[in-house]
Amino acid sequence: MLLIWVLPACLVLLYLFIFYFLINHLSSTSQIPHKQHNHYKNFALSNKNHLAIWQKWCIL
Repeated sequence: MLLIWVLPACLVLLYLFIFYFLINHLSSTSQIPHKQHNHYKNFALSNKNHLAIWQKWCIL
């Protein structure tokens, strides 16, 4: 019964994080175009870290 509530909550949180990071990424790259490549690498790393954290949390 708990899984019925936990799984959708995890998915919603995951989508919110992805949405937030995409908006954050787009707004910061448009402000600082010369740092785009470096920022993209940082964005990818932070996104992977957050995905890993949420996957662990969802498993627990």
